[in-house]
Amino acid sequence: MKVDLRTTLGEQAPLGQTSPYPKHYDKKLLYPVMRNKQREAMGFPADIQFFGCDIWNCYELSWLNEKGKPKRASFSFILQSSSTYLAESKSVKLYLNSLNHHRFGSEEQVRETIERDLSSLCETEVTVQLNPQSLKTIKNSVAPYYCLDELDVAIDIYERDPSLLKIDTQVTIEDQVVTHLYKSHCLCTGQPDWGSIFIDYKGPKIMRESLLKYLISYYDHVGFAENCIEQIYVDLMQGARFERLRVFGRFTRRGGIDINPYRQSERCEVINERLIYQ
Repeated sequence: MKVDLRTTLGEQAPLGQTSPYPKHYDKKLLYPVMRNKQREAMGFPADIQFFGCDIWNCYELSWLNEKGKPKRASFSFILQSSSTYLAESKSVKLYLNSLNHHRFGSEEQVRETIERDLSSLCETEVTVQLNPQSLKTIKNSVAPYYCLDELDVAIDIYERDPSLLKIDTQVTIEDQVVTHLYKSHCLCTGQPDWGSIFIDYKGPKIMRESLLKYLISYYDHVGFAENCIEQIYVDLMQGARFERLRVFGRFTRRGGIDINPYRQSERCEVINERLIYQ
């Protein structure tokens, strides 16, 4: 069943609307989106549980020092998937623009301000790191993940279709695969969201050709990056109960921001490694 997630946003959501460039610091520009409301709209079963987080890398941060001289930095923040709210991406962009003409006494004051405002919006602790080393390096390889992209498959379905998944429940394996061919579309603007999707699991064998077809079926699908990664996780778990499952996406940046959701069946370390596509 196709779900219109736009009905979960509310009429005040700035994404997809014309917005003036803010000239003054305004934390009220930040707009919250309720996670559970979107998960209910997607029809997630009550017994589906996962851990994880969303890593945001923001490359366009600027403010004024006490003498009025512009300063510039990049920053990252991590938002747990258990948070009540996620931040609507355009509202974050507008909020960051509102800092451009605001004077701060130090870089640490900038970091603390962003951290406080995001934590208040999402009703959870958000940690902000300015100029993280991970954003200065690019990871070209994806070892040990097997790349599905060279599989010779015929594709004719471009709307999400979990029936494409073929799982051999008689065979148990461990596998790590990735595709860089993933595309879905922004919930409000309709613009494409390109990404690399990683899947790491232990359990019934997913036929690789079927998995690639399934992931490409998101080609015209509409949803936030967080929605799509959670939907992939849920579709896989409903297809077969895995002993271990991890799904994450590294999405290309739009508006100076890339969003990287991680969803997994158990708590484990998350590493923010920038890909060449980002």
